[in-house]
Amino acid sequence: MTATEEQTRAVAIALAIVETCRECGSNGAPGGHLYAGLLGKVTLQCFTDMMARLCRMGLLEKRGQCYHYTGTSLEPALGGPQ
Repeated sequence: MTATEEQTRAVAIALAIVETCRECGSNGAPGGHLYAGLLGKVTLQCFTDMMARLCRMGLLEKRGQCYHYTGTSLEPALGGPQ
């Protein structure tokens, strides 16, 4: 199965969000700042859905208005080795 251009773009955005949250360390990344960086690329609903999915997958955790990287490896989430 080949990923569509839209699916590939969504994965790239999700990886960038997770990496940004990781780089922010214990302070986390404010959700509004993350969304502001994606204005014109995704809708608010798409962003909200993506953040909820990343949290359900255990990659991010939301505390207050900030998203924090959980330290979970991305490989299993993307279908790679565990």
